[in-house]
Amino acid sequence: MICLIFMDPTLSVRLTQLGMNENNVGIAFAMMGLSFGLGASFAGWICSKMSRLVIMQLGLLLLGASCLLIGPSVFFNLPNKIWIILIGISANAFFGAWLVVPVTPEIIESVEVQLRAKWSKEYFAEGLDQTQV
Repeated sequence: MICLIFMDPTLSVRLTQLGMNENNVGIAFAMMGLSFGLGASFAGWICSKMSRLVIMQLGLLLLGASCLLIGPSVFFNLPNKIWIILIGISANAFFGAWLVVPVTPEIIESVEVQLRAKWSKEYFAEGLDQTQV
């Protein structure tokens, strides 16, 4: 979620400098929430078809590319236009969901594996201690 939060303090100032009024800035922030919701739904669906690790890697790659649009990057000689920044923040939220959605089950599975390994060692250790007595 840090990919969405880091730009909040400066994005509204930047958009108003480019000529957007307060209502349109609010719509731009609502676009981030909508894009995240759509991205999370799509990531959940595609995670059932592909590996979660692949989705996370694609999400990181595309999230980095979307950050180049928010600036916009001087490397690509993109004009400093509002529509490019709006595409960038929408893509940032959409692909940020590609990181959040697959990470949660990966964390749960790794914790379960570690707990199973710990419990099995403790069980066998207690079983050996009881048989030796």
